[in-house]
Formats: sequence, structure tokens, C-alpha cells
Amino acid sequence: MSELSLAPDSPEILLVIRDEELRLALADLLRVEGFATRHAHAVDEVPARLSAPKPIAMIVDASLERDDARRLLDRLADASFGVPTVVVAQKPGLADRAHELGFGCVEIPFGRFALQSEIARVRAANGRPS
Repeated sequence: MSELSLAPDSPEILLVIRDEELRLALADLLRVEGFATRHAHAVDEVPARLSAPKPIAMIVDASLERDDARRLLDRLADASFGVPTVVVAQKPGLADRAHELGFGCVEIPFGRFALQSEIARVRAANGRPS
């Protein structure tokens, strides 16, 4: 993990990722970009992690729903947490459905610019400046 200090008012992103390796890698990447992170291991934990100040975005691992990632997307849409959301997909084919629901989507492997672009896009679409 990098030894980068963040300002106390750094914007936070909620990572909803069960896999520790992926969660730590994303947290490190986001820290380098100037973001702080909160963590949840499941969608059921999200409401408890949305305390003030609300995170500026949420990144969700599509593999949380092991048998059906599309069901996870529908569940996220139904929950309407009110946080711009980017889905990380390990299998191709979810981007279209994610975009239909107003989410961003990056497919593994992805670069930092792809992730930054999707975070900015969903924030702008949800009325939150980048």
C-alpha cells in the first residue's frame, strides 16, 4: 500500500468489493488519484456506509452475485442508494445493461484512465460535478 497522505477533506468513494486483493488494489489506485475510500463486502452493508458525508461515488464488484451479475445490477437499481455507481465486471457483456440502468462499467483488465472516466461520467449524469 502506498504511503500517500490525503487531505482531511478528500472526496470518498465507497468500494463494495468482497475480494480483498481487488479492493486493496482499487483503494491504492484511488488514493493515488486523491480519493479516500470506505469499504463494504456486500450490497447489504451499503446503507450503513452511507453516513454523512455521503461518498461521491460507489464502485461495486459485479461478481458479488456469484450466479448472476445482471441480477446484482437490477438489485442495485431497485435499492437506489442515490450514489453514482460504477460496476467492475470480470466478464464481458455487462456494460450495456449497466449503462441502461445509469451505472458506469469497467471491465477487468482496465486502466486508471478508464476508471477515472467512468467515475466522472456517472457523477456528471447524476448531477454531481466531477
